Amino acid sequence: MAERFAVHAYKCVDCDRAFFALERYLPHRCPFCQCPSVVRLKDRAEVTIWPAQPAGEPGSPAPPAGEPGEGKG
Repeated sequence: MAERFAVHAYKCVDCDRAFFALERYLPHRCPFCQCPSVVRLKDRAEVTIWPAQPAGEPGSPAPPAGEPGEGKG
């Protein structure tokens, strides 16, 4: 069963990177450069997270392709 979470977008003032955090979690530091200067960008959004499915079951993504040139003689 899928779960829905509310998230907010944040931006680091120092390194200029954007990231998301759960609504109930207020980031005190940038996850990239660890500076304390983060600002919230927009209103909250909702995301749906689906549980992982074992490989080979219907609806699961295809397995990753091999390296280019593998299997050629």
